[in-house]
Amino acid sequence: MSIDDPFDGLLWETYEDFSSGALSPAQWKLREVTASDGSTWRYQDPGATITIDASVLEIRAPKFERGHDTIQNFDNAKVLILSERTFALPPGGSLVLAVDVAARRWGGSPADFRDGFAALNVVDFDTALIFDVIATGERHAAIHERLPRVGHSSFLHVIDAPFAAPATAPEQWHRLAVQLSAKERSARWLVDHECIYSVDSLPVMPTSVRIGPGLLTLRPLGPHGSTSVRGQGMLGRWRNFRVHSSG
Repeated sequence: MSIDDPFDGLLWETYEDFSSGALSPAQWKLREVTASDGSTWRYQDPGATITIDASVLEIRAPKFERGHDTIQNFDNAKVLILSERTFALPPGGSLVLAVDVAARRWGGSPADFRDGFAALNVVDFDTALIFDVIATGERHAAIHERLPRVGHSSFLHVIDAPFAAPATAPEQWHRLAVQLSAKERSARWLVDHECIYSVDSLPVMPTSVRIGPGLLTLRPLGPHGSTSVRGQGMLGRWRNFRVHSSG
């Protein structure tokens, strides 16, 4: 029996198919942030390699090597690459952002996303909102987050939908997608044909977002600093970043 595809028939715009064999600086940038002391934090674990082959971007970190002892967001993202382009959310319509992702984790707890995952990152720094779909190679989940910032409250929710997300296995490909609707003030997180999470009547909506690949952990800082480097590593592969806009 066939499964209906909610995006069947959409006209996609390819943002990056990696066919050039290189990570274009005109399209992508490794995330860097200036800390309060004036230093620069670059989201690139020294144990990670970034390669492109056969139109597939691969980020491989056999063992995470670096955390941050005082700033949680710096500790979380081991490698984070974001698009130079921002994608506008049509005021009366919707925006769909998708990519194919395969993942594998070495070490850590197989059932615990906090030890590492590969992600489709969908980020708006103006509103500090994040809409991610994540893959560990054993399971998928949705992240709905608002980063800490003066003037609003922050939150981080990771939603595991064990009866909605499709079965998976290490290095198995799946389409991860996020749909944002300005008209409905809603967000949907999807894996293949399945919506694994949705939120309606959002109080704040982005007007545009950036997208990108990343390897991340979500281990809370402890009394002695970072707890995210536990001998575990992560492999992520991404192909065909694409976008659909309507309305």
